[in-house]
Amino acid sequence: KKGYTVVGFDFSEEAIEVAKKRAKEAGVEDRALFLVADALSLGESALRGRKFDTILDCACLQCFSPDVQPKYLEEIAPLMASKGTFILFVVCNQSQLRSWCRGLRWMEQHLENKFHGTFGWRIEEVFHTQFIENIPMVRITKGVRSFEAVTASPCLRMTATRPSTFPSAAVAAGVGFAAAVAALVFMRRR
Repeated sequence: KKGYTVVGFDFSEEAIEVAKKRAKEAGVEDRALFLVADALSLGESALRGRKFDTILDCACLQCFSPDVQPKYLEEIAPLMASKGTFILFVVCNQSQLRSWCRGLRWMEQHLENKFHGTFGWRIEEVFHTQFIENIPMVRITKGVRSFEAVTASPCLRMTATRPSTFPSAAVAAGVGFAAAVAALVFMRRR
């Protein structure tokens, strides 16, 4: 609706069908393409050779352990246009993140090390915010139970730009179930 052509992917065919249905309901199916692809082998997918001005990662990177995250970034990097922007949302709800995360401040330092230290990406902005999740929650306050349809979780939003060159991407195995709930969207200004 904002003038972007959007390409999204997930390794779950069911998630892709839901995305297509939502795009149709929103009246943007003519500007949205959804593909089944593995985040750890994008170079072997229908995304190979494409370039995007903006890549939005909404809780995908966090599904991978720190030793797999560089592989994921190697797969994303060739898809970014020169001077492209990578926007990352990492949900830091301790009950949902893997045991390697130690909270917002720790995650901020971890991401800075991965993006700038390992890959030389320029970090433009880091912002602490909230992520509204469609995860029902039962809250007990003074012995009274209440149901909340959505949960507000601590979230780290980071914006980074890519350097002009990247190492070539390697081939990797498939993504586990945790990434099934993650979304990654590519955008190109019309």
